Amino acid sequence: MDSTPARRSISLASPAILLGFFLLLCSAIALIASAADAWTLSTRTRWPLVTAVVVSSELDSYRAATRQGGGKWYFAECRASYDLNGQPVVAAFRSSAVRSGEMAPLESWLAAHPPRSRIDVRINPAREGDAVPADPAGLPMPQHPGQDLLLAAVAAAAGVALIVAGRLRGSRQ
Repeated sequence: MDSTPARRSISLASPAILLGFFLLLCSAIALIASAADAWTLSTRTRWPLVTAVVVSSELDSYRAATRQGGGKWYFAECRASYDLNGQPVVAAFRSSAVRSGEMAPLESWLAAHPPRSRIDVRINPAREGDAVPADPAGLPMPQHPGQDLLLAAVAAAAGVALIVAGRLRGSRQ
């Protein structure tokens, strides 16, 4: 009687199933990010609305590391001053970074908000100087729950497809 265990051959089914579960994990992480972004945006809509005066608004850039794709990235940076309980407060906010070919919305937003112009901002009642534009239309902002949801859906669909394909392939062997 042979006491050695039977050797199982490793097929392409196992890596496909593992990759499928990894994509499902990525989908869950994207759902969490989407929920966090939605909560942040929801919270900010409840912040008090004030009219501020733009102190400075400019286009700035940085050179990205090679692991981030390299090249130059641009963002809009704005400083605005408003009164809070009779005291002047200056808040700064910036857009998300974009590549040079995607700068048109930034340039348009900056042209509409030159220094000494008025801008409505929502201020964080818990932290002085923390503010966001009340209407960031045209300004790419860091929170984007819709994109996170799309990423979660694509990752989940690909993950399920790989798991099903791996199981089907595994059952044929």
